[in-house]
Amino acid sequence: MVEAARSGPKGPLLKVGGVDTVEEASMLLGREIVAKTAELPEDLLTQVEEKPDPVGLKVTDDERGLLGVVEDVIVTGANDVWVVDGPLGEVLLPVIDECVVSVDWDERTARVRLLPGLVPEAHE
Repeated sequence: MVEAARSGPKGPLLKVGGVDTVEEASMLLGREIVAKTAELPEDLLTQVEEKPDPVGLKVTDDERGLLGVVEDVIVTGANDVWVVDGPLGEVLLPVIDECVVSVDWDERTARVRLLPGLVPEAHE
């Protein structure tokens, strides 16, 4: 159970019940923690903004057409990166205003503008 939370540089930092040492915490690195919303501390709920899951979005570029589908999301300190798989192979698309033009969450589509260097030269 999540006992406490505070803001960290890359998102909330959690205190998990039964994990009291750095060594015990290191065993959880890279793992997902699943908890019911009702069991989370109130201060954590105020830190977490609900974001729709982009996995499965159909991604289209203004110039190249269909790029594929978001298969995964890489969370970085600066911005998320969508891993898009399709006709051009794997494209790592930074989720920034310069790239993501619009997202229609109801239709599960995204319109993007690729920056130079985001696709292999053969597809430029």
